[in-house]
Amino acid sequence: MTRFRQRSIPYQTRVLLDEWDTIFFMQHYGIPTRFVWTGPENPMIGLHFALMGAPYTVSAKGNISYREPATVWILDPHEME
Repeated sequence: MTRFRQRSIPYQTRVLLDEWDTIFFMQHYGIPTRFVWTGPENPMIGLHFALMGAPYTVSAKGNISYREPATVWILDPHEME
């Protein structure tokens, strides 16, 4: 993240104040992160991306079994202030 902040200075339209700003900026320019901001409209979007990235196997009956747990964090931005 430090290297990204250093090298992205010519492309920044504003100062990146903290790590959250940097993560949003990184995602905007296509850097893979594990952070997905879906807003309160549909938390299932976050679940979709968490499950897409989790390794799984499919049985002969077509059942999906995940090898690792997928995690979705729900944050209240008002509590983080």
